[in-house]
Amino acid sequence: MNPKYRLDGKFMMPCKLKNGDIEEKFILHLFSFPTNNKFLGPEEHFHVITLGDIQGKSNVLIRIESACTYAHLYGSQLCDCLYQKDEALQNISKEGEGIYIYCLDQHGRGTGIVNHVLSYQAEQEKNLDTIEAHRYLNFPDDARDYNSIIQILNYFKIKSVRLLTNNPNRIKKLEENGIKVKRIPLQGPLHKYNFNELKTKKEKLGHLYDYNFETKISPPKIEEEFMKYTLFIAKEKGKVKDKPLVGAIVVNNGEVVGEGYGIQGTHLHAEIMAILNAGEKAKNSTLYTTLEPCIDAYNFPSCCREIIKSGISEVIIGCIDPHPIISGRGIKTLENAGIKTKIILEQEAKNLIKDWRLRWEDPNEITRPPQPI
Repeated sequence: MNPKYRLDGKFMMPCKLKNGDIEEKFILHLFSFPTNNKFLGPEEHFHVITLGDIQGKSNVLIRIESACTYAHLYGSQLCDCLYQKDEALQNISKEGEGIYIYCLDQHGRGTGIVNHVLSYQAEQEKNLDTIEAHRYLNFPDDARDYNSIIQILNYFKIKSVRLLTNNPNRIKKLEENGIKVKRIPLQGPLHKYNFNELKTKKEKLGHLYDYNFETKISPPKIEEEFMKYTLFIAKEKGKVKDKPLVGAIVVNNGEVVGEGYGIQGTHLHAEIMAILNAGEKAKNSTLYTTLEPCIDAYNFPSCCREIIKSGISEVIIGCIDPHPIISGRGIKTLENAGIKTKIILEQEAKNLIKDWRLRWEDPNEITRPPQPI
């Protein structure tokens, strides 16, 4: 199947990323294909954003994104679509090479934008989940096909990808069409707004989430899920040697507005990175950090100082830092400044820094002069 229309000139499209950086080298393409999908009309349209020279490359980083007006335009928290879009574009930018395929017409899993609205209406008026709503309206669970996606990948001569997805059906469809796939999870925080949607995706569509859906989320449970996500960031994104793995997020009104993690060779700690990424939204927000924030012990800004300066109102901590200079003093510093603190998921946080704990909890090690962290 050939595209009915293709616009693939070198149209640069500088984009602001989730962390506030501007990616200047994104290139925008437009593809339009005939379609037999009765919900979409005669044509289906795709915006394709590329970065770097991906032509004929192997293991290309890719995200295939179905349009979701609610999340992508209005920031709806009822799904994880906004998180996935922002995270995918930032990951591609960080790598310096990749392809992002935005399926402009695939609202409501391919049923179209009008039916997507009808589905939302049925969910809320009839108290249905997303699959029950589709069936109530006589829609298929998923009306999307991948013929056009395969044609786009063939156009760029891409035969193997690293796919940012939680959807096993995407993996299956690409592999059935000769594309080798390595999955990269794309899992954001679970909270009270998206709980039902993500639970349905996992239980009825088989999406590859590892959330615990056994109980409804109450406020303490929300805090645990945000901390689990913070631990996930530390493990998946942190790159450090001789330092503890640390993750941090800033949460404002139930939304993650800044993320941070440890990077080797910099004094930009995870907490400060998260605050910088959050910008003005850090004020009156909650900071989650897997490790007690550091104090003014060295010749660079401490995390406690930057937390106080940012206007953050609460800090939820995984575990106390065993470093003898910091241990307990970070929490005391924050509380003296009027910032509430709380420790949750302590054992999971301690497991994350096992080597760091052994270094400082060993009496022989504690007698050594403190080293910069």
